[in-house]
Amino acid sequence: MVKYESYEIRIEFTRRVVGALPKNPDVIDAWAQARAKKNNRTEEEAREIAEKIKEEVQADVVEKSWVCFKSDSTGLYLEDRNIKAMLRECATTLGTFRGTGSVAKRQTFQHGLFVEPERIYFMRDGKPITEPDGQQERAIHVMTAMGPRDSLKREDYIDLPASMEFRIDVVVQTDRKQAFITEDILREWFDLGQRIGLGGSRSQQFGKFKVVSFEKV
Repeated sequence: MVKYESYEIRIEFTRRVVGALPKNPDVIDAWAQARAKKNNRTEEEAREIAEKIKEEVQADVVEKSWVCFKSDSTGLYLEDRNIKAMLRECATTLGTFRGTGSVAKRQTFQHGLFVEPERIYFMRDGKPITEPDGQQERAIHVMTAMGPRDSLKREDYIDLPASMEFRIDVVVQTDRKQAFITEDILREWFDLGQRIGLGGSRSQQFGKFKVVSFEKV
């Protein structure tokens, strides 16, 4: 039987959280290829037309950029992979995967560290948040296939208070008494993660949080 070390974690956001999912995402490449083939083009012609359509669509998406949160019938949420991506940033920044034991730690992180549940809901007053609190707009400068452009980016956001709860399970190798990724390592990652944040527009200081509960179970 596989042995795990598990941690229950609760965070409270200290800054507004911003969405990162395109409001109406297009699978540009597949759509463009299908449109080209519909007109009985050769495979080479289809690729050429696809590239042209992709440029047009990409430019249009940039000009009308609007990002939101993933949601379902329960509420707005982040995915387990979002938490793991943040932890990967922390590990890389802190040099966790360098030096003695780095290979074992990296392997454990990639294949033996799990965040549960898959959907981690934004909570307020003990209930899932079902709608964003509003939208904000800001000017951005982007480079597109058509050259540099100025654009207005609209972002759904969640205001304070907002919190999240999740569990982290870390595999303990069969010949060891504790996991290669220890409680101290996880705490160090989250100490930095509080300042890195979650969600979109983190370079603008959004999505920062504080750890209010970290318990080994």
